[in-house]
Amino acid sequence: MNSKTVYSALTYAGAIPFVACALLPYAGVPTLGPFGEASVVLMWYGLAIASFLAGTHWAFELAAPGKAGLPLFVLSNVVVVLTWLTALAAPPFFALVDQLAVFALLLLIDSRLFVAGVVDEHYWRLRKRITAIVLLALLAGLGQEWIVPA
Repeated sequence: MNSKTVYSALTYAGAIPFVACALLPYAGVPTLGPFGEASVVLMWYGLAIASFLAGTHWAFELAAPGKAGLPLFVLSNVVVVLTWLTALAAPPFFALVDQLAVFALLLLIDSRLFVAGVVDEHYWRLRKRITAIVLLALLAGLGQEWIVPA
């Protein structure tokens, strides 16, 4: 198996918890046993994945210093700290709103990485697809508070 196949499969697999946490409450499963409410699990998982993606930007900067034309070291730290503080200090609803903005920002950064030739077209297409899935899942997670009966 080549690396593109591996990272594509892992990327799609990584979207499963977003979709599951977003949709299970609509199917009458509002909690995930000892892990808690689905929206809270969605928030913590989103924090982990946002941190992971910010780490990839750190790695891209190490591999090709200055090529993206962005302060990737700074941006990656801002993304992680902002997402972490919001998850700690704000209700899950606001943390999910923050993550909507964060994942959109991460995609915007990836667009610059693609234009600069830091990432290839396969990676860029994959990131657009997965980000769309994640953003839709986060929106569905936000809707749980008003749509899914307690």
